[in-house]
Amino acid sequence: MTCDDLRLRLSAAAIYSDEHFAAFLLNSDPLSGKLTATEQREIITGALHCGVEVARELGGRFAAVSPTELACRLGVKIVAGDLRSARLVLSTYDPHTTTVTLNKALIEKVEQCQCSQTLLPRNFNLTEITVAHELFHHVESGNKEVFSRQFKVTLWRFGPIRFPSTVSAAGEIAATVCAKTLCGLCFNPVLLEAVALYMEDEPRMTGWFDRLDRAG
Repeated sequence: MTCDDLRLRLSAAAIYSDEHFAAFLLNSDPLSGKLTATEQREIITGALHCGVEVARELGGRFAAVSPTELACRLGVKIVAGDLRSARLVLSTYDPHTTTVTLNKALIEKVEQCQCSQTLLPRNFNLTEITVAHELFHHVESGNKEVFSRQFKVTLWRFGPIRFPSTVSAAGEIAATVCAKTLCGLCFNPVLLEAVALYMEDEPRMTGWFDRLDRAG
């Protein structure tokens, strides 16, 4: 796929709603097959609302502050780390050490591609987007009342005994829309996965777009 082809695919996908991208993330969750249609709608609606609310709360407490400065004020460390074992991962958050680890090599590749090819509507600071995403997980880890920790699905029952589990996609949906809101983006950050695939694993990219198109 050429850069022009990718730009066209991204432009077509950019019109999808946040609900569509949320459904895409939910479909990728290992537990998605155990969810009823009602539960899927509840997760999408609740997670999107949760992500926006967390972003507004953070923005209200620290007006006109970048996500990296927000992280500093919240006591969250930001480091560059070796994420080659998960090369398509832009960043991770460790609640035990309160640390965001950035995959700087991949972040730089994606930003260089964007700057040279203008694949998405405008230039952006990918470090700020990834930090904003992980800031949601920081808030989530310290607050049991956050929707992504409250919503649980029953994996199995044995008589009166049930084993409930959270759905990790709920946190990812919320973190994604939190980053979009905090950074004032005009596109859903999930699209950055396609650019990362283009840089690191292009053969998987067509299937990625096909799954995104079918998500709605």
